Amino acid sequence: MSRTSGSGGMGYNDEQMLAYTWNADSTWSFDSGLVIPTNQWSFVAVVIQPDRGVLYLGNGGTIRSAQNVVAHTPDALGNNWRIGTDDNSGTDTGARGFNGTIDEVAVFMYSLTPEQIQMLYGAATAGPQIRIEVSRAPGGDLILTWPTGTLFEADAIGGNWQPSSMTSGAPFAPTAQGKFYRVQVK
Repeated sequence: MSRTSGSGGMGYNDEQMLAYTWNADSTWSFDSGLVIPTNQWSFVAVVIQPDRGVLYLGNGGTIRSAQNVVAHTPDALGNNWRIGTDDNSGTDTGARGFNGTIDEVAVFMYSLTPEQIQMLYGAATAGPQIRIEVSRAPGGDLILTWPTGTLFEADAIGGNWQPSSMTSGAPFAPTAQGKFYRVQVK
């Protein structure tokens, strides 16, 4: 969600339906009918075009969509984005805080086609879902564990990803203020 200069983003409404905000909050009351299942992985997307906004909800092998056919004016969204919260609620953990895990966030500067949305959903659901677990060892070191694949690390999310020398399950002392990890499976 971004509320710095304009309002734009996506979330869910009081009925647990997928919702979005655009045009200074004028779209928030759109009834998508797309109910987000509890405790189940879901793919969500919103595509904004000049004459419509389209919400997508994918789970269980199917993508459903809902179109809000109203004018959507271009908006210069600010750079203070929040993932998992909406600063309109007053606190990071307020009523608009997401209780779950968010993975693979992407923002495109152009409207994706339904075929491109389907390709993203297909890529997200293909193959094994690898989870990196983080725990603390006695003495304060960290432990990363992953079931298979090669661990990569970077100093920034968009940084230069390099293979890591770490071994799954081996304690290590953190050496940087922030580090990003991902696993590649072939």
